[in-house]
Amino acid sequence: MNQTPLDPGFFDREKNLVNLANSLLNHFGVKPFHPTLPAADSALKGHQKVAVFLFDGMGELVLADHPKQYRYIISHKIATIYSMNPATTVAATNAFLSARYPSETGWIGWSEYFSDLKEAVDVFPNRDSLTGKKIPGPNIMEGRFPYQNLADLINGAGHKAKASFEAPIRDGKGPKSLHQFQKQANAFFQKEGGEFLYSYWTKPDSLLHKYGTHSLVIPCYIKRIQRTIKAFVKKNPDVLLFVIADHGLINVHYEDIATIPEIANCLAGPIVLEPRTPSFFVKKGMESAFEEAFISHYGDKAYLMSKAEVMKSGYFGPGKPEAKVLDLFGDYVALMRSTTCLYDSRSKEHPKFHKGHHAGGTNKERLILLSAYNV
Repeated sequence: MNQTPLDPGFFDREKNLVNLANSLLNHFGVKPFHPTLPAADSALKGHQKVAVFLFDGMGELVLADHPKQYRYIISHKIATIYSMNPATTVAATNAFLSARYPSETGWIGWSEYFSDLKEAVDVFPNRDSLTGKKIPGPNIMEGRFPYQNLADLINGAGHKAKASFEAPIRDGKGPKSLHQFQKQANAFFQKEGGEFLYSYWTKPDSLLHKYGTHSLVIPCYIKRIQRTIKAFVKKNPDVLLFVIADHGLINVHYEDIATIPEIANCLAGPIVLEPRTPSFFVKKGMESAFEEAFISHYGDKAYLMSKAEVMKSGYFGPGKPEAKVLDLFGDYVALMRSTTCLYDSRSKEHPKFHKGHHAGGTNKERLILLSAYNV
């Protein structure tokens, strides 16, 4: 395929969320799975108590839109790190929590395909990707691709660790407001003898999806996050705090593949993964026609990879993915480099359009500011 190649630095294996997670494991006496992050290793020295606050969608270039308003966070920066490929919550948060790449965990995108079920599944809410109907029973991915998270591994090494998620996620016992977010974190270290805390919050991601990156809602809310960070740092001077995001977002527009017959007629199934990292199932014998048509329409907006190239490049992570991971996506993956999101109106009954989105190949989606407090 004749395309402008990806930047050689696109596949960073030294400064990303997985490296940060492995620094945390190493600090608490757990053998790391992958190389650690030097900036984090340095900050961790001498600290017995460590917290990580992850604010979904609060990427470095989202913060850079309002540098004066977010001065407190920006002034505590110790590194710029990368999200996962794709730069999306499913891939990134599970990579950080497991200290492993999406190619190892199987958590590679919002919608994944299960050939034995002949069904695409939105893996976080455990629902049919095409109809939106809830799939009965336990979460499919948690059953088929289980892993021990950072807290489990650190607890196993003899430390007191906890992973907390905004309610009603997981056990529903997490915080329901930023006030509770701070209060529960304080209690873990001050009353429960905690040594490591991971605490996840869904915003500003949900707000950026709804309102876009230019809305005044965003700086107002991130200033509330900043006040929460300040209050926790002041209240817990003996706790080293890292603040991160899983990815950033950009403003987007949507295009319907069904309106392009040269592409649509080549497809053999639904689009899976993400609107900004769409994966396509292509009819046998029509691969060349699909490649030609897709590059003709989107060659300046996307980088198209065959499944073989995805494997060779290590797009989802270094090393060859297991066969059961390769089964979760289609014959091709397109990395969007513009503001375009792709969908197929023929199969998606109720497509949901966002003003802001992620999972593409732009720096605003991929770059994360790692800040540290009480170092």
